[in-house]
Formats: sequence, C-alpha cells, structure tokens
Amino acid sequence: MESSRGPHFSLELETPTLALVTSPEDKQREETPSEPQKDAPREPQRSSWATKVIRCRFWLRRLIGRFRKKNKVDTCDFEPGSTTGAAVLSPRKAGPKLFKMTNRVAPQLSSQAEPETSSVHPVPTSSRSNCSVPEVPTSSRTLSSQEDIFWNCDEAELMRLIHAIADAPYNPGLFNMRELLTLFRQTVALSAPEFGGYQQQDAHEFLMALMLQIQSLSSILEVFASSLEVTYVCPVKRHIMFEMENVRICRRCGERSTRQEDFTVLSLDLFPRSSIANLLNHQLMETELEYHCECGGGVSSQTTTFHTLPNFLIVHLKRFTFDSQYRLQKLKYPVQLDRNILLRSRQENQSFKLVNIISHLGISANHGHYISDGVDLEDTSSGDGWLTYNDSNVTRSTGNNICRNRMSTAYILMYQRQRV
Repeated sequence: MESSRGPHFSLELETPTLALVTSPEDKQREETPSEPQKDAPREPQRSSWATKVIRCRFWLRRLIGRFRKKNKVDTCDFEPGSTTGAAVLSPRKAGPKLFKMTNRVAPQLSSQAEPETSSVHPVPTSSRSNCSVPEVPTSSRTLSSQEDIFWNCDEAELMRLIHAIADAPYNPGLFNMRELLTLFRQTVALSAPEFGGYQQQDAHEFLMALMLQIQSLSSILEVFASSLEVTYVCPVKRHIMFEMENVRICRRCGERSTRQEDFTVLSLDLFPRSSIANLLNHQLMETELEYHCECGGGVSSQTTTFHTLPNFLIVHLKRFTFDSQYRLQKLKYPVQLDRNILLRSRQENQSFKLVNIISHLGISANHGHYISDGVDLEDTSSGDGWLTYNDSNVTRSTGNNICRNRMSTAYILMYQRQRV
C-alpha cells in the first residue's frame, strides 16, 4: 500500500533474530504450537527483549573499557540531530566511553574538488573557508555526556537505540545494524503507529515524529536524572529548537501585538529560480493580512523574525503540494543550495554552514526514493569531501558536486552554526 499524504520511503527490514539463552523448559514451550493471542502486541515484546540484549552488550563493552590504558585518545561524540553520522573529535581518556561516530567508507574519490563558484550567499566565503571541518559547540556533546541516564532509565529505550545505532559500525560483533534499525522503527511506531508496518511514509513526517518523541521523554528523564543528582538536557530543545517572533501592527491605529512560537523545522515555500537565501528572505518579509482590530480596522501588517537561533537549523523545502483538483504533486523547481547563510535574530547575527541534504528521487509525490548526503569529517585531503548514503551503498563526492546535482531534488537541509 502507498499513502497519499506525500513522498514516501520504504523500510524493508527483516525481523531481527536475537540469540537468547533459554532453558530446556522454555525451549519445549517454544516448540509446542499454541494459538496466537489476538490482543497481545508482539513488536513491543520483541523490543523489550532486544533492549535487555543491548544493555548486556553495553555493560560488557563498558567493562572491557575499564581495563584499557588511561592515556588520552581521540573519541568521537554523537551529534544530536545529525542524519549523516556527523561527529566531533575531542580528547578523552580511554575508559567506558566507547561511542564513536564517524563516516568511514571504502570507495576513494579520484577527481579533485572543484573550486567554489560565486553565488548569492548572504555570507561571502572563499573556497578554503568552505573546506574547513565545521566546528561544533561544546554543548553538542549533550547526548553522549548523559548516556548513563539513558542506559539506566527503563523508559529511555529510544535514546538507547540511537546510541547503539551510532556505535554499531565500530562494534560489529556486539551490534547488528539491521536488528537495531528494525527495533528503532518499532520503538518509534509505539507512539506513531503509521510507521509500524512496511508502508511507504514521508521522511519529513518521520523526522517530526522522532523529534516529538525525544521531547516527550524530557519530563521522565529530568525526574530520573534528579535522582542521580545530575541534570538532563533534551538534545532537541537545546540544539534544534528555535523561536520565531511574529509582530502584527494595525494599519489604522498602529496597535502592536507580539507572539513567539517554538519551531524545530523551518518550512519554506518554493518558487522558480530561487536560492535558499531568497526563500528565507521571502519567509521573513512583511505581509499583509486581514485582522479586525478593536478600532474598526480590518487590515494589519505582519513581520516574522528569528527570536533565537539553534545550533542546527533544519530547513524543509515544500516540494509537495496539492493542485486545483486536490491531487498531490511534486514541485521540481531547481533551488540553489547555498553553502553558507547568515541568520539574524534579536540577540545576534550568526553564520550557518550546510552539512547535510536529504533528497527525494522520483518523478511524482507518490513514488520515489530517499538518499542522504553529508559532510565527510574524516576528509583531510580536499577539505570539501562529502558522502552519499543510498541504502547500503556509501560513495564519496564533493560538496560542489552534491549541491549542483541536488538542486531539483533536495527536500530537507541541515545547517550547522559556525563559531565566530
């Protein structure tokens, strides 16, 4: 089946097989056929058993880490909100901290990175500045620094799975990526049933559901963290969420009203021959709206500005809309993907750099395939290395080539705050 709500992706993963130690009595009961229980949900039960296995592997890994030497090593902390496996290098002591998250692939890129071409970026940069590895605020280590909370709180299974997925590529003997991804989908589906089956779904909707569930865990994890005499910080609220301020002014009497609203994703309308900078400017420009004021006026002006800025700005391009006959269609307008943008808020002006692109490949809104492109943080030669993730295939490219080839297919963009 296909959903008619928008573009879709398909999660075709096999049900994980977990090798659990069972007693002879349990084995005999398993071999004896019995009537299936109609009301008993099976996916959550598998997820619960898998959590125990993941926990055992985690504590085993921590035990091994305690016997390592105490010299300093470079460890990679998981980046919250990153879909490309971004990481930041930081010197740490060897020990129970074993989560490593970097991009490692076998293919080598033979061609050299192309020089940066001119664009209408709000922030003019040289090709060399675009080649530097983006610096990450120290606060972006929130997810890794609070792993003890995740691994000891029973309700934090979603956060444990995120950690395990980040660690799986570097511990193939401890974790199986297919199992983890299946359990991850099942866990998200407990609160968002539309993602429980194998129907195709929209990538933007899945991202929104995931961030909403992470936020909903905040109250539980805050209480649990207080029992450990530590503080829990929600990674979505700290690094992705931002505030927009709407100011409405009556054209007749000049009455002014201000309203602030929280966002995790900035959705932009598409127009032909545009760039990300132009779309942002259009989103923030003054508009005229009908509003009945107490003075009797019926027209007001409204302006929208950033009140606060996030560490990671997620931009959603509205490529899917309904026509006059209420049929879902895909807009194929090419958009210049600005590598650098400048955002202004009430408190600051901040430069952001493009680090990830999720693209929808397909001729229509009801059919297609999603791929992801992200900055290669291990690239030290060209400095403009990017990685393309197409299911299980990972290939090397450059930022220039990616931005040029994704102009008509880019769907979700991630920009990272740059240090001044």
